[in-house]
Amino acid sequence: MDGLFSTIGSINFDTRSMNRNAEESLAFLDGPFGQKVDEMFEEDLKNCDEITMQAFHHRGLGKRMSELISYIWEPYY
Repeated sequence: MDGLFSTIGSINFDTRSMNRNAEESLAFLDGPFGQKVDEMFEEDLKNCDEITMQAFHHRGLGKRMSELISYIWEPYY
């Protein structure tokens, strides 16, 4: 982010996204809009928690089980 060029949207590079989902992304070259996007991003960071590799390896049994069960739906996303 440079306060000038911004993209808004979601394009995922996986098979389903490329073949089935109608995903879009818009690009803007506009200083005031770029500044607003920078501000929104900084505000979003205040509500984020960093997940370190150590925390990931020490996640609980409940989290691991939900990951295992959700794998059933992997072909659909």
